[in-house]
Amino acid sequence: MKIRIEYGDHNDKFEEELPVSGLIIKYPICSENNLKWYLIELDNAVNWEGKSYRHVLIASRWEGHSIDYEDGVSIYILLVPNGDPLITGQNQFSYKTYKLVSWGVSHVED
Repeated sequence: MKIRIEYGDHNDKFEEELPVSGLIIKYPICSENNLKWYLIELDNAVNWEGKSYRHVLIASRWEGHSIDYEDGVSIYILLVPNGDPLITGQNQFSYKTYKLVSWGVSHVED
């Protein structure tokens, strides 16, 4: 599924990097919460604090709403460093390992 991520709130500086699109490549499991997380491989990298990121973790901020909610849904956006074990095979993670860079809004692209 292809997802478009737009800016939502929480970090005006990161708004410059959005919108971006990418494919869901994994459904990793977080050890601290029951949110449904998605690992997204972005079509184009985002840049933050001098580093480039091709992957983000997203999860819905709205209880009972999936990221494919028809009107868009508010999401958490966590940056995943290039070469991270979550990308290369690991499936369980701690959200504390990754930087929450912003809140966003997700939309399914056709």
